[in-house]
Amino acid sequence: MKNFSYALIMLAMISSCSQPKEVDLIIYNAKIYTVDSAFSVQSAMAISNGKVESVDNDKAILSRYFSSKIINMNGGFVYPGFIDAHSHFVGYAEGLVSRADLVGTASFEEVLLRLQEFENQFPSQWLVGRGWDQNDWEKQEFPTKERLDELWPNKPVYLSRVDGHAALLNSKALQIAGITADCPNSYSGNSRIHKKKRSFRGRAQLFLQRFNKRLRCWIRICRYSIFRCPAERRSP
Repeated sequence: MKNFSYALIMLAMISSCSQPKEVDLIIYNAKIYTVDSAFSVQSAMAISNGKVESVDNDKAILSRYFSSKIINMNGGFVYPGFIDAHSHFVGYAEGLVSRADLVGTASFEEVLLRLQEFENQFPSQWLVGRGWDQNDWEKQEFPTKERLDELWPNKPVYLSRVDGHAALLNSKALQIAGITADCPNSYSGNSRIHKKKRSFRGRAQLFLQRFNKRLRCWIRICRYSIFRCPAERRSP
């Protein structure tokens, strides 16, 4: 009798293990990026109570789970949700190869050094960088364009601040953008041009500060937006 009871218990356990479990949703025939330690790709997943119950191949999921809602992805992609509240994916991708990383620089001289290293590795028509923050420097002042003009007199240079709301240009970039001494310090679009001296040439500083994206005075050069003086604005 005792052995018979053990047999019944074992039979019940085997039966419960073999029965498919009901879940809220099954997705199959997909390319599911699990983002596990191996970044493996599976084809099916079971979801219950808003959480992923299991991720595996089609046969394994369909044999272990059942649901009133089943979605055939027909080979489509399934990604984990992007939960970052403020992301610029295109800008991040461009920053990998299209512009120098200036984040964390301790001085403007370090900015120049990184620009030179980037130029040697990725020579291009424009020299573009982003991420400098004068608040991290010993001399917490906005940089000027003199050193840029010395090092790159014939190549346009465009350096965006870490927040993307301000940029420093050298003389060549200003020339291409059509920004001259006749441009007002502020104009439509809530943008400003900061000039260190009245003279636009020589040691004059030109600094652009953008407060929003509603810029009416701009041109697109080498995939980057450069502000343009309203008096010299042309249709693209």
